[in-house]
Amino acid sequence: MDALLHLFVHDAEDDAFDLEREVASFASQAGWDATLAELMLFLARPARKEFWYSAAAVLYWAVSDRRPLPMPSADCIARLYRCLEVLPNLGADAPGEGDNLVWSIATKLKGVSYETSWQPLADPEIKERLAALRPS
Repeated sequence: MDALLHLFVHDAEDDAFDLEREVASFASQAGWDATLAELMLFLARPARKEFWYSAAAVLYWAVSDRRPLPMPSADCIARLYRCLEVLPNLGADAPGEGDNLVWSIATKLKGVSYETSWQPLADPEIKERLAALRPS
């Protein structure tokens, strides 16, 4: 657990650190399946929320490269929107930056245009999975 934490910490502390390259190197050893499974566990832990933006960026790179996810796309989208509920804008400095990152991932996973009128929070499958992630 938290095999990626040291990479996120290093990225936060060093502007010259290339997170994308280092995660790719990690994944070449651990495998992308294990790396993405670890990433999704990371996004499920509120104690790690200070690094959620970085974790979502890694997820964006993986989705852009068409890496298969260890879960259904709807579960991943719901997890990302739950992260936004817990940490607005994923804690990004620029207004809307985290929201945009989540939207970019969601549209890629859904296979729709970035300019789509699709509403993930109105999508019955996403709504159901998101509701299951919220505390009772």
